[in-house]
Amino acid sequence: GYAVPDMADNGLLAVEKTLKNRYDLVFMDVRLPELDGLLATGRIRQSENEAGIHTPIVGMTAFANRQSCLNAGMDDFLQKPVMLQQLDDALNNWLAAAAKQPVSVQATNPIEETKFQRTDQRLKVIKARIDDLRKRVGLE
Repeated sequence: GYAVPDMADNGLLAVEKTLKNRYDLVFMDVRLPELDGLLATGRIRQSENEAGIHTPIVGMTAFANRQSCLNAGMDDFLQKPVMLQQLDDALNNWLAAAAKQPVSVQATNPIEETKFQRTDQRLKVIKARIDDLRKRVGLE
């Protein structure tokens, strides 16, 4: 039931997409080309602080430690290889938190703005995004 609307091949693109679009949750690989996930998260947080918004970012890597991810501004951390239960726990934690927040859409596309007006619709889209991500990373 989750959908993954975007994927970024490098850290610079991840920053660009995250600042241009509004996501309910971002999984950020720490070891990305062009700009690593820690620096990318820092840039996202700087812009979000100026705009007064916050996107949950979950770091994913086999090489960084949890504290370095949290220090960079990530909200959580998953150690690779990621087990399905860990992914489910992270999704349940962060999507439940998002569902409790008032819907505040800042989409650049009016169609997207309408699409995410209701929380239950947002959750269905998030679930579809995650299922797609699971398939792409071989967890299903």
